[in-house]
Amino acid sequence: MRDDLRHALAGGAVLLADGGIGTELMRRGFRLGECPELWNRERPADVRAVHDAYAAAGAQLLTTDSFGGHPMRLALHGLDAACEELNRRAAELARGAAGDERWVIGSLGPCGRVLAPLGDADPDAVRAGFERQARALLAGGADLLLLETVTALDELAAAVAALRAAGGSFVGASFAFDLTRRGEIRTMMGVDVATAVRAAVAAGVDLVGANCGRRLGPAELAPVVRQLADESGLPVLVEPNAGTPEPTSGLHPLGPSVFAAHALELVAAGARIVGGCCGTTPEHVAALRAALGGGRDSRDAPRASDR
Repeated sequence: MRDDLRHALAGGAVLLADGGIGTELMRRGFRLGECPELWNRERPADVRAVHDAYAAAGAQLLTTDSFGGHPMRLALHGLDAACEELNRRAAELARGAAGDERWVIGSLGPCGRVLAPLGDADPDAVRAGFERQARALLAGGADLLLLETVTALDELAAAVAALRAAGGSFVGASFAFDLTRRGEIRTMMGVDVATAVRAAVAAGVDLVGANCGRRLGPAELAPVVRQLADESGLPVLVEPNAGTPEPTSGLHPLGPSVFAAHALELVAAGARIVGGCCGTTPEHVAALRAALGGGRDSRDAPRASDR
């Protein structure tokens, strides 16, 4: 891990991450049910084009196309044996677009199974899979290993241990919080924000965050960000969806300017890395760049090449 990213965050800089990867792959022909990680092998030019578009929009951190890169997830497509290849290639493509001026987030999503004893997934196998994925992402040039859309605390603990064993020196956990029918903010597995923060800190992460809540868009996430910052004492990442998807079309309704306006509220609440998740595009990131451009922190943040 490059210490300059840690230094920038410790100094209070506000950094701009990219937006949705799946959204952009779908623009280029990806269809639901396919394996997006396979595009790192079969359509690398399209994956690189996504990274280039976000870099041109002003993103300072580019995210690898590896969210579903755990071998248990890849096994659904018969690709578990290709875990190292696909994840390493994902990081190499992002690294190529990032150059020395930007950082690379190595994305690790859930394994797709519930760990025993509640489910049927062997915790040791889950941990080993995360370690395989993390080693490959680091080999390809990832700077930050980010567990995204975390919902279960047992999987979080296993994953953080695996990422450290793989050599990850900067590890983050970003939770997927949502509104329950009772109006409570919890993950899909029933974990509230305070419990999630305590578990993440106990696991030894360097960064906490929130991403991808279906009913918690950028307009509703400020209290969550504030609680994450206050209770963890760690840098906070936030990557909201572009609003709640419309029930008929499934499209996310928030345009770039509205999304960027809400994102400024998240910075005020304590976010230090701001980007987007489902439904966000390079246009959303460009709007964020414009909105953040007048702030001292975003303008004076060290570049990845600054040592």
